[in-house]
Formats: sequence, structure tokens, C-alpha cells
Amino acid sequence: MIRYASIFTLACLTGCGLPYPVYKTLQPASQLTVFDRHGQPIVGAEVTLISRAYPSYMATRQDKYETRISDAQGVTMFESKNEWRIETLVIHGSETFYWSWCVQKPYYATYHSTGEFVSLTSVQLLEGQSTPCNELRD
Repeated sequence: MIRYASIFTLACLTGCGLPYPVYKTLQPASQLTVFDRHGQPIVGAEVTLISRAYPSYMATRQDKYETRISDAQGVTMFESKNEWRIETLVIHGSETFYWSWCVQKPYYATYHSTGEFVSLTSVQLLEGQSTPCNELRD
């Protein structure tokens, strides 16, 4: 037992991380309904759930965009994506995933959430300039 504690202490002091398994949520299960200013469902809106990780271990940022099209009731659904990963205990902490919404349809102002992810239930789009979701950056 002392030998393992010594190995752990040595690894922590030298900055070398110890690998350990962790079950990560890469994308949460979510449902979003899109309405217009009159409360009518918007059919055919592109609803994108954007997944990001911090810190990113890639040299370039690797955002994941999953897009669904709203149905006749304005509803889109996203399934949960989880994965076992091996992480290491290092000074900058572990990889943390975060998410944002982007809702786009021609002739409507694009909705893009910022800040902490909230599993919204609905979004109201107003008439205006539309910007494709893949052109928006936080």
C-alpha cells in the first residue's frame, strides 16, 4: 500500500499525470421547440447543438455541430452521447464539455445562446437577418 502511495505522490510532484477512466457526457439529451413571435411553430428551422471541450487537447479548436430540422410542431430532439475516456490528473484540470444552441432559418434573426448551457424547452425567432450557425463563434 505504501508503494502505491509513493508512486502517486511522485507522479503528482513531477507533474506527470496518472491515467484514470471517466464516463463523459459529450452531448446532453435535449429537446427544443421553435416558435415565431405569434407563438406558431416554425417548421424547417435548423437547430444546432454545438459541443465544445475545455481545455482542448487539439492544436486547433474542434467544435462539434449536430443539426436537426424542426418538425411540423417546431420540435427538434437530440439524443445523449456519452463515452468512456482515459484522462490524466494534470495541473490544468480535466477536460470539461460545454454546449450552446444555434437556431437558424431564412428571414429570421439567428438565435445563438452564450454563457452557461441551459437545456431550453423553446426559442422564439423574430424576423430579421439570418446568419448560418457555422459562421458564429463565441
